[in-house]
Amino acid sequence: MKILYSWGHHPAWVRSIEREVAEWRGAGHDVTSFNHRAFAGIPKFPKPDELNALYRQRHPGLMGLYRRVEELAREYDVLLVNHDTLYHPDFLSTLRGRIYTVFCSGDDPDGSEFCSKPYVSSFDHCFAWGVRFDENTTVAQKFLEWGARRSDWWPYGVRPDAYDAQLTEDDIRQADRRVDVLYIGSAWAKEDRLISLRRQFGRRFKAYGDWGKLFPLKHGMWVRPVPVDQLVRPYRDAKVGINIHLTFGPCNTRLYELPANGVMQICDCADGLGQVFEIGQEVVAYRTIEEAIAQIEYYDAHRDERIEIAICGFRRVIKDYTRRQTFARAVEKIKAGMQADGILLKKESKANAVVAGATGNTAAPPAGRR
Repeated sequence: MKILYSWGHHPAWVRSIEREVAEWRGAGHDVTSFNHRAFAGIPKFPKPDELNALYRQRHPGLMGLYRRVEELAREYDVLLVNHDTLYHPDFLSTLRGRIYTVFCSGDDPDGSEFCSKPYVSSFDHCFAWGVRFDENTTVAQKFLEWGARRSDWWPYGVRPDAYDAQLTEDDIRQADRRVDVLYIGSAWAKEDRLISLRRQFGRRFKAYGDWGKLFPLKHGMWVRPVPVDQLVRPYRDAKVGINIHLTFGPCNTRLYELPANGVMQICDCADGLGQVFEIGQEVVAYRTIEEAIAQIEYYDAHRDERIEIAICGFRRVIKDYTRRQTFARAVEKIKAGMQADGILLKKESKANAVVAGATGNTAAPPAGRR
């Protein structure tokens, strides 16, 4: 099965994505990286009304992207679109029957109005990276309500550059970790919870992320960003890692990065968390920041219990949640969907194919630049 993996991310992610695609190819998947933002010369993910305007105006870069994908549809079995899409529903309708279209959405439920709801009905198959949409509904179920033909959960997993593949359980047991509590990520809509952690733990709490200038000035907490491919060092120095979502989930990359690096994870979104890990054995759940603080203090004082949970979480991620493993399971679900539609894989497979002008390091056509 030949897969065209079409993605668009901030330039900081390019090297990381190319590395994971190379790993998929190394595992035997015929998958080609295609940076649709770079190709179209559209540097920022457009909201639905903005994409519609670009489509109606026949934006040269967008039209060039569509022409190229139409050409590639003759060579590939699957168009797999990762997260932010530049594919207008009207264009996707012209691809039906020519290539099996698959969409992955990662910002649900908080970004559903612009990242998934307008698009899921246009694809042959949709995947949700998050678990819960609300207390009673999964994201995958919500996609079906919005008109998706097929919908599945695809746990994001841990990227190859976000953990040390040489880490062992003995390393986790013996490590002298200096940071009591770690948070890596955005502060947006989480300020109150982060301030509570800072007040409780002071310098015992370490945070990284692009928080802008206002937060440090207001709260005297200086935070610096860490590149997406340099996360291992701060993770490997932490005893407990706290995971914070905006509302429901869980859905973010921290969910898998923390245990993959031997950090005991304490995570919100308890309703959906049990679908990913065994609560109390592989991860610790909390519902309020006050409960999280109490849990952190408890496990800081009970080292053996903390390490045992960290090791169990680590073992589970390495067993089930590396990106290589989650991609392979998604491919099997895609194959099942194609078979249900009576689609045969007829296109010749050429391992390690490269699409001219499609990788993250290749210049875009004349329509513009990032």
